[in-house]
Amino acid sequence: MRPKLLLAIALAFGAAAAQAKNTVRLDNAGRLFLGDISFGADFWDGKRNFTQGKTKEWQVTNREDDVSGGLWRREGLLILDQDEPAPFASRLKQTAPGVFTYVISVDKTSRGFTFRTSLPGDAFLGRRFRIDDQELALPLEKDQVEIFSSKARKIAIPCGDGMATLECKGDMSVLIHDYRPRPNNFSLLLGMPKASAELSQLSLTVTFQTYQATPLDLRAAANMGFADDTAADGIGGWTDQGPENDLRMIPTGHLRFRGTDFAIIDPQTNDGKSCIALAGAARTYFPTSATAELTDAPRGNWLFLLHATAWGSSSQDLGQVNVTYQDGVRQDVPVRSGTDVGNWWSPSTRTNGEVVWTGENRSSFVGLYRSAYQLENKPIKRIAFTSAVNAVWMIVAASVGEHRPPRDMSAPFYIVANKDWQPIDFAKDIEPGSVMDFSWRLDAPAGKYGPVRIHNGRFVFSERPDQPLRFYGTNICSGGPYTSKEWAERLADRIATYGFNVLRLHHHDGGMTMKDNTTQLNPESMDQLDYLVHCLKQRGIYITTDLYISRRLPKGEIPEYPDVLSDITAYKAMFWLLDSVWRNWRTYCENYLNHVNPYTGLTIKDDPALISVSIINEGNIKSCWAANAFTRQLYEERFNAWLAQNKADDQGVPEQRNQLFERFLTETYEKRFAQMTSFLREQGVRCPLSDQNMGTTLKLSQMRRLYDYTDNHGYSSHPRFAVKSWQLPSLVTQKSAISSPWSLPASRLYGKPFTVTEFDFAKPNRFRAEGPALLGAYGALQDWDMLVQFAYSHGRENYQRDDRANNHFDLSTDPVKSIAHRIGAALFLNGGVKPAPDAFAVLLDEKTAIPFDSNYNSAIARLGLVTRIGTVVMPNTANAPYPEKFTAVLDAGSAFPAAAANTGNTRVFNAAPAYEQLLDDLVTAGMIPKDHYDPAAGFFRSIGGELELNQSKETFQAVTDACEAFVLPAGENARGRFLAAESRLGRAVIAAVSADAQPLRLSKRMLLLHLTDTQATKAKFASPDMEQLDSWGEPPFLAARGEAIITLLATAGRNYQLHAVDTAGKRLAAVPLIPGADGTLSFKAQVFTDAGQVFAYELEVLP
Repeated sequence: MRPKLLLAIALAFGAAAAQAKNTVRLDNAGRLFLGDISFGADFWDGKRNFTQGKTKEWQVTNREDDVSGGLWRREGLLILDQDEPAPFASRLKQTAPGVFTYVISVDKTSRGFTFRTSLPGDAFLGRRFRIDDQELALPLEKDQVEIFSSKARKIAIPCGDGMATLECKGDMSVLIHDYRPRPNNFSLLLGMPKASAELSQLSLTVTFQTYQATPLDLRAAANMGFADDTAADGIGGWTDQGPENDLRMIPTGHLRFRGTDFAIIDPQTNDGKSCIALAGAARTYFPTSATAELTDAPRGNWLFLLHATAWGSSSQDLGQVNVTYQDGVRQDVPVRSGTDVGNWWSPSTRTNGEVVWTGENRSSFVGLYRSAYQLENKPIKRIAFTSAVNAVWMIVAASVGEHRPPRDMSAPFYIVANKDWQPIDFAKDIEPGSVMDFSWRLDAPAGKYGPVRIHNGRFVFSERPDQPLRFYGTNICSGGPYTSKEWAERLADRIATYGFNVLRLHHHDGGMTMKDNTTQLNPESMDQLDYLVHCLKQRGIYITTDLYISRRLPKGEIPEYPDVLSDITAYKAMFWLLDSVWRNWRTYCENYLNHVNPYTGLTIKDDPALISVSIINEGNIKSCWAANAFTRQLYEERFNAWLAQNKADDQGVPEQRNQLFERFLTETYEKRFAQMTSFLREQGVRCPLSDQNMGTTLKLSQMRRLYDYTDNHGYSSHPRFAVKSWQLPSLVTQKSAISSPWSLPASRLYGKPFTVTEFDFAKPNRFRAEGPALLGAYGALQDWDMLVQFAYSHGRENYQRDDRANNHFDLSTDPVKSIAHRIGAALFLNGGVKPAPDAFAVLLDEKTAIPFDSNYNSAIARLGLVTRIGTVVMPNTANAPYPEKFTAVLDAGSAFPAAAANTGNTRVFNAAPAYEQLLDDLVTAGMIPKDHYDPAAGFFRSIGGELELNQSKETFQAVTDACEAFVLPAGENARGRFLAAESRLGRAVIAAVSADAQPLRLSKRMLLLHLTDTQATKAKFASPDMEQLDSWGEPPFLAARGEAIITLLATAGRNYQLHAVDTAGKRLAAVPLIPGADGTLSFKAQVFTDAGQVFAYELEVLP
């Protein structure tokens, strides 16, 4: 171990020893403090407790503090009205480092006393005590009041930053009670024996041992720094994702996280290396193992890791820690993804992985986990870390210690009906013609103006080429489309009542084919799907879909694959390389595309109701090639053949091999994509085509130049899974999407339509009601072409039954999100937010190599809150035309076509990932008005002024002719032209939506919304922070309490009448409007009312 590190550890442990000395103390009232708890004498008179230091009856008269001599004494009188004053004394004497004797006595009273402490429930639940030789964990959930009652001589208590042990020479009574929830604490009582009839006295030996851990010297094993200046070059830092997404903000040196000491290497003292980053499927050029020789022979009962993962895998096998002891014995410690550790992005505590450090980089909230593993307590010679090459594994530090500090635990948290949550009826069938029925938006039947084509970079109908189109809708997934004719009619009616004019058929390809040969259509399933398409078309609802999503193949359908092909990512990976998979897909497509729907008389390819096709759903070659061991080996073999064919030599340099591999991936993909599009056009598919619909990187933008339109997916609070993919417990973030803008806008390519065929703000995120308003508003500001929420339903049960509360995404099991999409549609569709007149473009050369993981500067996403942004991929030649006039162009630091940029008078601004002053530069240059951007507050006002977002306040407002919407935490207010609102209780989404195609000021009927949150009854979370969902719960759904004052501003000459309505749009009760002195009308919106819980109101203009 190097001298600097030894000195740092020595100094830190010296400080820890001093802290231990001061952790045991007497306060002025004579109470004994042990870390963060205090004991005092106590007695119960039958009505209340009289506790030393907490009630006035205990009066201290003498104090002695001899710090140098290690003696503290308190004396006084216990004065009770009915008794003679009783002398009491507390004496604490230090006999050795961390060891004390303590005596507490109360004399001249026959009353019985205990020595008592209250243990805060939230802090102590789950902590493990040792009573003599018995271990006892305080329960997470209360079962009964009495937890423990017996005689004992010794009790060890985890408290503060260590373990306190109280030992009595004889037996003492030990009693532990659980008084939660009122008061929210445990009570620990030690009996004070009677030394005589009038003397109660307890003598204890008190030992306090601070948790200590010895940091391991990993300097020789470190292979990466924390900062990364260039993505995917193999020589930078952390996960090699560039300056937008690294760990440069982490502190270095000796740090203590919740009782565990770690030494975080300063890269400047170790040749730029500060951590270990091991290979995973997304970083195969990282080393698979790292080893450190430990010359100082550390030892301990526990090994502690400070670590995280990236690009998580469905496999729990992350790797191993191999500990070799000096006696030659090796202990292999398995490390499990999901159980021991999780992703460094949006971290959530795992069973053996506690989030002990958090920070924020330019892309996300990030963090590190502390995991503990039991060791043999022997001197250690060597420690090695070996990756299973599933997820990327980053080890920041490691330590060994004698004791395991207690984890922060939480009691399960349930959503139940109480003062904050009340049942709300969730009607999936909307009352026809009600204020919740927006089917009037639809122009039926779909396809009446001819097929969708692209004109001037926009979707248009062939018979209306000068009228750009907007689509807003949802997905129907898995078995959802396969239902009876009665239910198909009903489902189409439900989609229509949202005003949705597009439905994406998704994850349905497995249900439409035969199980023994998935290239052949199942006649029964096709009849059901055909009828649903017919019903949608009759209502004016268009279709978009993909040609491979999740069709799972029986064994033998792909000759090279040795098993059932249930891994859809593996199918996508093989599709780009294996001709057998190519033929399989082509045969399926031929059968599907040429199948005639008997209810429409058309094939799907010829039906003008089909808007677009994204060919392989989320089949990005870089994301799927390493799906499993078979595909990894397949790609490695083909890559080696490609190297030989192209006479390319990586010269044994990992980063050079990675660059060649990315070139191989690009060429492989583009060759197959050309085959796909040629095949589909030969089959007669005429609708616009796209692909690789997942992710926002410079490389993807460059590759997407080949497509007719760009499609992408985006989520807020997308669930992660603690143990098994797509099964509870799931992990979610409880943050507002306002706090972090999405990167989606940069992925739009100017001159092409842009769609988002999957977006969602997932349950149980408490802020999700704001999502549709945010994406609808900013999607319109960006002048996008289609937004499709994910999803209305997965399967039939969620929309056909009323006893379902599952699924993170489904509108059919989420009342508040379901209603909120009336706002999103109103803001996005024509008549909503106006597109920004100014446009800024990232320019990319179409041929220059770009790493797959090259990120956009995160400031570009923030620029998208003000004006239009996107990318242009073009040849690097003089006079290359821009697709439109730009206010300025941006150099993203990669593949900038300087020759093309210099052909006009448009200014160029530095937007490289490492450059943080982009927005300031644009303001200084007058490209953004100064009052539209305030970095200190995180305030953004859109060009045109219709949208305002304030990250520090977590507020948002959209003020348009057809819709006004506000996101307001309690205590915040907003004012539009038609509506003003103040949220007085609870966070709220408040909106006014025209319900008759007229501007709000002229509308005869409007939908007013006051949305909070909904959760299912008995939904179970691991803790009150609601970041781990353990059980879905069950209907009825419960609405969160909320109150607001809503004011109508445009009232002149209008005779308004207001009714509260239920979720079906049926009127519940009239609501009085209170006239204001300024001519306004106001009412108090309360979610909890005598008529039932209310989210919505019908505002009507009477003659």
